Amino acid sequence: MAKQGETNCLLAAFATIGGVPDINEDEFELEIRGLVKNPVKIDSSKFPQVEVAGEFYLSLSITHLTSLLKTGEGAIDTAVYRGVPVKTILKVACGGILPECQHLEFSGADTYSKCVYVFQVRMRIPSAKNNAFNYAVSVPWCKVQQNEEDLLAWKMNEELLPKIHGYPLRVVVTGMGPVQRQEYLYFTSQNAKYSNGFSIQQTPVSSAIIYSLNKQAIVHDGKISLKGLAYSGGGNWVERIELSPDGYDLRSFSGFDVIRILRGIITTLGDWSIELPVDAEGWLEFYVRCWDSPNNTEPTFVHSAWNWDFHVTSSCHCIKIYSVDISRPDTVKRLEVLKAHGQDINPLTLLAEFELEALDEYLAEYRKRPREPLNRASTTTLEWTVLYL
Repeated sequence: MAKQGETNCLLAAFATIGGVPDINEDEFELEIRGLVKNPVKIDSSKFPQVEVAGEFYLSLSITHLTSLLKTGEGAIDTAVYRGVPVKTILKVACGGILPECQHLEFSGADTYSKCVYVFQVRMRIPSAKNNAFNYAVSVPWCKVQQNEEDLLAWKMNEELLPKIHGYPLRVVVTGMGPVQRQEYLYFTSQNAKYSNGFSIQQTPVSSAIIYSLNKQAIVHDGKISLKGLAYSGGGNWVERIELSPDGYDLRSFSGFDVIRILRGIITTLGDWSIELPVDAEGWLEFYVRCWDSPNNTEPTFVHSAWNWDFHVTSSCHCIKIYSVDISRPDTVKRLEVLKAHGQDINPLTLLAEFELEALDEYLAEYRKRPREPLNRASTTTLEWTVLYL
């Protein structure tokens, strides 16, 4: 994705809650009902089409994960979607909405199990429908009416939507979290209040280190190569990237423009790379933080800022790397010993099948720094004094 600017449809991140429904396109139709002037059932191919570039992100961090959504910070993709603006459909097909309409609810054919989190312990709630519900989300009407970037899409990167990405029709709400992009859409409802579905709203500014890999030993000559992604919602773009090799003590090493142009469309996803100077050896924590165009940034830790229902977090992404600096003679000597015995520094947990230090070398170093002084100038005598009252 970093090279081509968009993600292959088969490799793109997805968050289907439950199984993938098998939908026959010939029998498929979209129903629009609720607070509209004319409830209808329509074929979306009759409307004018537009394209938008959007990112699909699932940046779950060290907070607890949902039972069906186990992803890390690297679960992100970008694509160009083709479809019909939601605002156009409501205006042309339904004659507009009623004044009391405040939210647009989108319901899909996929199902999920109803769960509740109580003190971080997942408990299932029994229901009359065998504990299965259709997945539904809502979007404020004030968001949809601002532009024509919120689509009912049936193409992704000039291809029909794959089944895992919502075939034959899905919602693409730009600048908002992935759960606002309802897959397998079969009806929409215009409501006076928001849906009781999942409550992720505008996408927060966030970033992630994609390379080097977490908990990996990196052999370098004083600089470690890092690559990653950064993005922001609400039509904002990323302005600056900051990195730190010494934990949460964030120090700025570079600030650069990471706006990406994808087919002539300014997207909110950018990629970055840097050769970061690193002097220390051993286990190090690398943090990344980004700033977007309105100067929003990320909280340092997961629990230092509230987020929407713990579904996604926007805290600084952190990876641990074992630093091996070959600019140091002792390090080079040790690597040569490993190579002579047919071993490598990776994996770190692999025990060496030979002695790393000869016995005479060990004794020589030990005798240079004995535990106790060899000679004592005087002997200390302890005297006890008994006081009689």
